[in-house]
Amino acid sequence: MIGSYINNSAVISSGIFISLISPFHTIYTEAQRALMPATGIVAEMMQNMGGLSGSGRPASIWMFLYITIYGVGFLMLAVRKFNKTDIS
Repeated sequence: MIGSYINNSAVISSGIFISLISPFHTIYTEAQRALMPATGIVAEMMQNMGGLSGSGRPASIWMFLYITIYGVGFLMLAVRKFNKTDIS
């Protein structure tokens, strides 16, 4: 978001890299886009702002695929670690 405001490609690339390490901000902005009304006063106020904390462009299908693989991977790691834990 900051890279878009200052028109700096290095900052934009850094933001993309960080979103690959931790895609939770992308999930948050997409949930915000789905839950915020597309019409009304709020939409008019944030028309050029891109929401409360995003660039305004929706994430690509490839990012959603990555987030799915990321989530399944961490879920598998959690199940593996839990299987090693003795809870009896």
